[in-house]
Amino acid sequence: MNPLSYPRKLNGLIRTKAGLIVALVGAIFTVYYLIPTSENSPTPSASAPAPFQPITLPQPTKEEITSALRPSLAQALAFTGSASPSERLSLIYKFPDDLSEIENKAVLAKLLAPPSADASPGWHAEFLHALCLLLQRSLPDPHLFSRTLLTLAHDSSRPLVIRDYAIQHLAQFYSSPFASDDHAAIVSSLLDLAQNSTPVSAPALLALHFLGPPDRLDPTFRGETQPKPAVSDQDLTPLLAAILSSPSPLPTTMAALRTIADRKLTTHRPTLRALINNPDHPALLRASALGSLASFQDPDDSSFFASLPPSDHPLLSQAIAHARSSSQVRSR
Repeated sequence: MNPLSYPRKLNGLIRTKAGLIVALVGAIFTVYYLIPTSENSPTPSASAPAPFQPITLPQPTKEEITSALRPSLAQALAFTGSASPSERLSLIYKFPDDLSEIENKAVLAKLLAPPSADASPGWHAEFLHALCLLLQRSLPDPHLFSRTLLTLAHDSSRPLVIRDYAIQHLAQFYSSPFASDDHAAIVSSLLDLAQNSTPVSAPALLALHFLGPPDRLDPTFRGETQPKPAVSDQDLTPLLAAILSSPSPLPTTMAALRTIADRKLTTHRPTLRALINNPDHPALLRASALGSLASFQDPDDSSFFASLPPSDHPLLSQAIAHARSSSQVRSR
């Protein structure tokens, strides 16, 4: 996928049934699940958002279920009947986007409810994804929806795929005209999640990066100036510096490199060069750092690319060749 197409395509991507759909290559996610991370590790002191306070929502009463929920929704949410998992998913996907206030709250409460004992992890993840899609279409209570998604994202007892979905839906909803006004609280909480001590730091960082108008990073945008991002470069600078200056999970570092490339944050040039020159780093990381540096399209980097020794690793060798070739074209 084109790195710059994420905001425009997010709404389409979020409707797929894939597991993790953050815009990182598949190889990174293989590493993502293999590298152990701890949520108790020290977090960088550059940004210290207030600890997020999760919310709880009561399940609907029997009277509300029978009198206020449409039968098909009550069945889909397993409040009535004995529909199979596939039938419940089908009911959710087919449900009209006109949820009442009580129905909205019932769906939100179901999002926070623990899975039933017989629910498979994969089905439960898709079920919560389908509920979020229904809510996105049905204009939920903005504050409750945002807080519910943040509660899921922060819940370390949840599978990573559910936490990842919650972050993606939050970023999608944040940019919609129906989002709540507590943007500062959402950004602060995402900054907390993006610290490299959390397993969801990579998707949280990408969500922060892409918050804002959908065409902000669209290369086809033809306006005189790109719209100002909702999360500024200055907001992300301390976080990016902390990630790149300390041992971080590979997906988190890759997300930081992509953010630097997309936003053309040239102040990180010395750090990128240090990453590229360090043979102890994985070839994938060094190649990505090369791509980020080359994306600046600065002729002053030509001599640096030319000075790089040849590599036996095909990925790194290709990245070096591409950086040299692109710099030579620009210097002509």
